[in-house]
Amino acid sequence: MTTRQAPEIFQIPLDDLDPAGLPPRGTAEFEQAVIGRYALDYAARGWQAVVAVDDAFVRVVAVPERGVEPKAYVLGLLQNGFLEDALPVLEALDGMLDDAEIAYSHGLCLSELGRPAEAVAPLQRAVELDPTHANAFIALGVAFARTGRADEAANALRDAVKLEPENAFAKRNLAAVLMRSGRAAEALPFFRQAACLAPADPGAQLGLAQCLEALGPSHVKEAAEQYKAVLKRFPDYQAGEMAE
Repeated sequence: MTTRQAPEIFQIPLDDLDPAGLPPRGTAEFEQAVIGRYALDYAARGWQAVVAVDDAFVRVVAVPERGVEPKAYVLGLLQNGFLEDALPVLEALDGMLDDAEIAYSHGLCLSELGRPAEAVAPLQRAVELDPTHANAFIALGVAFARTGRADEAANALRDAVKLEPENAFAKRNLAAVLMRSGRAAEALPFFRQAACLAPADPGAQLGLAQCLEALGPSHVKEAAEQYKAVLKRFPDYQAGEMAE
């Protein structure tokens, strides 16, 4: 069985390029010379390369003969949890392609690496490229929430719910944003719906109990029953510990 070789995908700041032999920066000749430098090097190795130059970076996507397709390669890195390895590849591809899935993956990767403020721009780009991308709206809402932008988070998550009314994750996150903003009454129906749509999700079930408790005396009995149900169903999860 033949192993398919991985592509090489990267970006380099123009400030870091060796200027030797290059025309003045900012000229068409400079751009062509930079492209030629990388394209010829990969051509000599029998690879196909696409090179793009903008005001700040040179970006390169090079694929060997019988190599892995670049998008499939980077999405594979993400799916297998190699976030640090995937990020520079996504940065380069997102700078070269108008691809909603790449922009979404770029933003999601940044968010999961604890950089939600940086994740906002690629996620906004993803929903601009594909206004039907519910997961991108969810990720954008989460990124906004993690940076304290509650109203923008709620708006993005509402857009996700409009696109996918049966998406329990979108509803749970919207409910959580609303509750943390002091809007428990508004959050309650979304928690109820999320808990109904995802009965095996301890986060949705615990969120419902907490929201009921936050609504005060008229909901205390139901909140207690919900906490008991969470503790019974999820004793080995953090949600069960919190319910106890």
